[in-house]
Amino acid sequence: MKEFAMKAAVIYGLFGVMYIAFSDYALEWFGITHDSVHRLQSIKGWVFITATAILMYILIRKSMLRRYMDENTGLPNRQLFKANWKSKFVDGRKVTLLLINIDRFKQMNDAFGEETADQLLRETAQRMKGQISMGMKLFKIYADEFAILIEKEIGLQDLQQLCNMLIDQFQKPLLIGHYEIYAHIRIGASLSKSHCSLEELHQQANYALQIAKRDGKELQFFSPEIKSYREQLLLENEMQSALQNEHFEVHYQPQYHSATSSMIGLEALLRWKHPDKGWISPGEFIPLAEESGLIVPLGEWTIRKVCEQIKEWQEHGLEVPKIAINLSLKQLLHTNFPKRVLEIIHQEQLNPCALEFEITESVAIDMDHAAEAIRSLKESGFSISMDDFGTGYSSLNALHKLPVDKLKIDRSFVQNILNDEQKAGILKTIIDLTKHLDMMVIAEGVEKQDEVQFLMQNGCEYIQGYVYSKPLPPMELAKRVQFEMIRKKAP
Repeated sequence: MKEFAMKAAVIYGLFGVMYIAFSDYALEWFGITHDSVHRLQSIKGWVFITATAILMYILIRKSMLRRYMDENTGLPNRQLFKANWKSKFVDGRKVTLLLINIDRFKQMNDAFGEETADQLLRETAQRMKGQISMGMKLFKIYADEFAILIEKEIGLQDLQQLCNMLIDQFQKPLLIGHYEIYAHIRIGASLSKSHCSLEELHQQANYALQIAKRDGKELQFFSPEIKSYREQLLLENEMQSALQNEHFEVHYQPQYHSATSSMIGLEALLRWKHPDKGWISPGEFIPLAEESGLIVPLGEWTIRKVCEQIKEWQEHGLEVPKIAINLSLKQLLHTNFPKRVLEIIHQEQLNPCALEFEITESVAIDMDHAAEAIRSLKESGFSISMDDFGTGYSSLNALHKLPVDKLKIDRSFVQNILNDEQKAGILKTIIDLTKHLDMMVIAEGVEKQDEVQFLMQNGCEYIQGYVYSKPLPPMELAKRVQFEMIRKKAP
């Protein structure tokens, strides 16, 4: 804006100097006398003011157009679209917003080049212009995204028809140079209700568009159910912040030998204490971490934290049993994951036998690559256990292909075991299977003493669950380990 103001001032000054310096001579050249020129001075002033005002208007108008219009498509741009947020509120009026995204635009830009991509955007804008009517405004708000603001009442059926017409416009290829390009679009739509700003309407339409992209839909209307997606996005952002600021904690649940009541292992369990919401359930944030890919850095943080904790306990003379850490398929498929784990172990100067990695049957989704990583971990000295055994469709196949040392019977087989003969039969079969395969077996989620007795009678002596201990923070677990050490040394 400063450059424009300077340019306008210079032009204004030059025009004024030239006008003042040469206008009298020009008039005399046309035969007008000096006295007549003197009388025309006031007229000259008005001419100068009028001319410069027109010039300034043209320059300012051009600048405003450049600021608020997209140069490529000639459409109002994001700046003008955002200006509506501050000046307009949807109060009692039916206003609708459509956000329209060109699917896979980046790939097309990379494949055909920037010039072709610009032409594609111009053609896209033209096709959409042909479908909008009075009371509708078309904006170009991002590189591959358009917005249609409908400032008149429109029925749901008519809106659906408009969206279908827009989508149909892109069933035919765009002819650009020598190329026939199929550019499909996705639409997120939001209809205002009660008092709502355009900014809020934009957020709602954007959530709907993200759902459309995620689910492969051409059209998605915002609904109250989509609010959960918004909450997921917020929680994901908070999770990233929690990871950076180390708001996560690792708690440890002991595993016991039921016959001797001695601690034989620990499972590391991730916990998140939100500064405002308090403790957030792992059942809420772990699936979200899996979906977003945060499970990879979060998993590495957990491994490092466990290793640091083991080292600290060892330095204080505590005899800590083997600690099991859960792994996701995404971690196993991540580049050089076994190598990264070994680097952490060596940095903390620990022996790999101090850790056990728990996998689930989800590895069957990409068995070949997952098996390669698991075998590498096993060859490096880590133990491998199969968690939630029996809950999936590929348990036996996974056992056949993977170097598993231990099976963990899922809690669903333990609950109500005394009153369900079919469940008891399955449980006995799993225990017998582990004996034939020379594997250790441990039941998790055990909460009652009579369940412990049943498991012992049927050959499962290793127990994990609230019947012995809930997951404990490091300081409480250290006290439990100290007690175990004293008990073992007692005569």
